Amino acid sequence: MPNDDETIREFVARHARPYDPDTDTYDRPPFAADIKEGKNDPIYNAHSYHTKVPPRGIIPYILHYTEPGDLILDPFCGSGMTGVAALMCADPPADILEEFSDLRTRVGQRRAILSDLSPAACHIAYNYTTPGDVEALRHEFE
Repeated sequence: MPNDDETIREFVARHARPYDPDTDTYDRPPFAADIKEGKNDPIYNAHSYHTKVPPRGIIPYILHYTEPGDLILDPFCGSGMTGVAALMCADPPADILEEFSDLRTRVGQRRAILSDLSPAACHIAYNYTTPGDVEALRHEFE
């Protein structure tokens, strides 16, 4: 049975680009822009949670501070909006890319590790970020 360090290394190797201290450099200027997002997005309104942030307000930060293939850790994930935003970075809303055109070159999939002390938060975050089977849903509706 693998130990915890091996399990983490395997997860990172499978879902992200592992850090290489010899070749990875990181230099980003601060993201200095006003982000104004309403709370009327269907994804945001699917479930209430007391500290929820609209994922559209998180996307520009993820695109600015990370690269496609990076792994994002949110140890206090609440309802999982950082995970939703990370998923949306693969195909961000066009209006966000129009407003922040310098982020167009940074579009691409990111993965997120979401964790929270609250079982309810973990349940909500898991269900927000786990793809559903559209055909099975359609079959059940019919």
